[in-house]
Amino acid sequence: MEMFSLCTWISYVDFSSTLYLVINCINKAKHQCNTLKLTQICENHRNKYHGDFYRLYTDGSKDKDKNSGIALFDPQTNGYVKLSIDQNVSIMFAELIAIAEAIAYIKSLRSGKYVIMTDSKSALYHLARCISTFPCSPVAYDLIKDLYKLSNSDKIIKIQWIPSHIGIFGNEESGLAKSAINDDLYPLYSDCLYIVKSKCSDMWNVYLDERSLTKSMWYKTIQPYIAKSPWFVESTLSRSDIVTALRLQSGHIPLNGFLYLIGKINSPNCTECNLKEYLYHVMVKCVRNAVERSVLQVDLYELGKSNCILAYPLSEEAKMLYNIVKVALRRR
Repeated sequence: MEMFSLCTWISYVDFSSTLYLVINCINKAKHQCNTLKLTQICENHRNKYHGDFYRLYTDGSKDKDKNSGIALFDPQTNGYVKLSIDQNVSIMFAELIAIAEAIAYIKSLRSGKYVIMTDSKSALYHLARCISTFPCSPVAYDLIKDLYKLSNSDKIIKIQWIPSHIGIFGNEESGLAKSAINDDLYPLYSDCLYIVKSKCSDMWNVYLDERSLTKSMWYKTIQPYIAKSPWFVESTLSRSDIVTALRLQSGHIPLNGFLYLIGKINSPNCTECNLKEYLYHVMVKCVRNAVERSVLQVDLYELGKSNCILAYPLSEEAKMLYNIVKVALRRR
């Protein structure tokens, strides 16, 4: 039901000024025409209708072992992309994927006029049939969706059919698709970076789940998974507040209870309340910051309330909690 994923009815899409399936003056089969004359006709057609367009050439190929490859050639930069396709797909499907790669490439370029040259008339007819509600392949609907979106942008895109293997510059270079089938192709590092980051994040989360069974249980209740980026990167908090927030999240804060555990003082008790001075005591019970705690207007005695507040470190309640703790530390 891919046609229903479009932002408009498929029958409303008008590609009469986008898809060009013929070239004027070519009304016979290729083998019945003089190759040089055919090439000249195509060059004249390109100069007349697409002379000021940014040109791209695409090609798809398939060998006798049913392996497929595609290629995209940019004559302006003399650059090309070759991709092998693992799946057993038809040659028309490969040509559609090549056109899709060209569309993706155009998205990365600045505004302007672009023409995609393809020698696959079957692929263009397939796209044209999709618009007439004829059932089509998913990649064709994706192409239509992208073309429709770009038609409302500052980019003009046309797809022009050209005869294959008649010596047209650009089309012959896009024939690299055949060599892509057997090439040892390696993706760019940027294509793999997201996968590597995602894998590392998953591994860290598994480690956190296992570790929190015996240690870091306090931190786990506040931060149940590893964040992809530090929460304070774009915050307006002061350095003092960020340090306090990180200490509260980790539970490692220089209070008497912690200092006693590491052998720095002789008693773990609060000097004012004569109760063990751990983080919970400072946030909920200590008389030194009772006034500041009343301003918060939150019942910190409620089970897990302080953890919930710390789970949103940029909230107003969290900022007030940082102040409560800092006041308690200053008044010790």
